[in-house]
Amino acid sequence: MPTIQRSVTIAVPPQRVYETFVDLSTWAHWNPHLRKLTPLSEGRLAPGSRVRVAVKLDRARVWEVTNIEPGRSFTWESNLLPGVHVLFDRIAEPEGQGTRATFRIVSSGPLGFLGTTISPAIATTWSARSED
Repeated sequence: MPTIQRSVTIAVPPQRVYETFVDLSTWAHWNPHLRKLTPLSEGRLAPGSRVRVAVKLDRARVWEVTNIEPGRSFTWESNLLPGVHVLFDRIAEPEGQGTRATFRIVSSGPLGFLGTTISPAIATTWSARSED
């Protein structure tokens, strides 16, 4: 499966990075691609939670949380197009005195390679913004 992954080391504790990942209200501050994010489920993110995400250059899509490791990571998935399924991981792991924050995009399906044509720009921009 085509995969794009970017990591940066941030001088804050892993728990703080994880909290930023799961606090959807902060995403507009660090995600330049985001136009609007609307939770469709009540409460904190949990497996099965659904969120409508609208990015600037595309229509809104519903993403479903498929895995959460509290204090470390969460994964959500969506279909970008028929035949293009995308999984996004956000991972916060201890690294020295700070955190290695990783953003991983895995594309699958008969046309999964199309997911990797847009993913490098998203991952690179995220890496640059994470260092701010």
